[in-house]
Amino acid sequence: MLLQKQNYCNEKKHFIFLNIFSPKFQLQDNKSKKKRKKNGKSVIPPQPPQVKRPPIEECVTGDETVPQFVIKCVEFLEEEGINQEGIYRIPGKGADSDFIMATFGKNPDMKLADMHMSVPAVCTALKQFFSKLPEPLIPYDLQQEFLDSCQDAQNQEEQTQAIHDLLDKMPRIKKETLKYMMFHLNRIMQKQDTNRMTSQNLAVCWWPTLLHPEYKSLEDMANDAKLSAIVDNLISMATKFFEPVVVEEPPVPEVQDMETESDSSQQPIVASSSESNDEFLAQ
Repeated sequence: MLLQKQNYCNEKKHFIFLNIFSPKFQLQDNKSKKKRKKNGKSVIPPQPPQVKRPPIEECVTGDETVPQFVIKCVEFLEEEGINQEGIYRIPGKGADSDFIMATFGKNPDMKLADMHMSVPAVCTALKQFFSKLPEPLIPYDLQQEFLDSCQDAQNQEEQTQAIHDLLDKMPRIKKETLKYMMFHLNRIMQKQDTNRMTSQNLAVCWWPTLLHPEYKSLEDMANDAKLSAIVDNLISMATKFFEPVVVEEPPVPEVQDMETESDSSQQPIVASSSESNDEFLAQ
């Protein structure tokens, strides 16, 4: 009797197992899903609306030329993670980076050191700031001019001058922010013996974030390597592209009063400082 009961249970399990994968069972399951949807109980939860980031010009206040969020992240990374191997290549947790950006939105005076966040999390938050801007840091129209200038240049000197001229066409806030970031990445590149991040590695990590590539044709996909090379040059030669021009002002002559000039004319002329010291010691 016990053996018959056990065989019956095994046959029932086998029947249920086969029934799950039968077309009839799947049809019934699809009907039940449709029924649940009709009742307002959707199987797939609705996606949250995407938050539109303001343009970078609205991320600065007063006389600022670089957003404070960028400055805070860069200062933290250069203090805590500039020697960390794989900086910017190793991604951080999305929840941590989202928390950093949300906290800054509520309190712009936050200190990242007090939040005890990892270096990869801050790296990811900084990259998300640029990737979620409505427009790339280097405008699309200038990107094509960058490609054309690099292709038409006969030598490195002409290419450098062409890129320098194109950077002058950028809007002020975007150019100053790009300059700030290129100097930051250049300082990281200088520590490549410890962090293993060359200018080429940094360019691979950063060029899509800064340029927001749009693939409308096969030619656009073929430009990936060229755009990465441009960012590579901007990082490795940041001082050459962004070095400010120092204007030497002529020296302003010192104007002395008439009384000081008359007093100085009455004083004896001292031959040398050593002779005056010897006379002072002899007295």
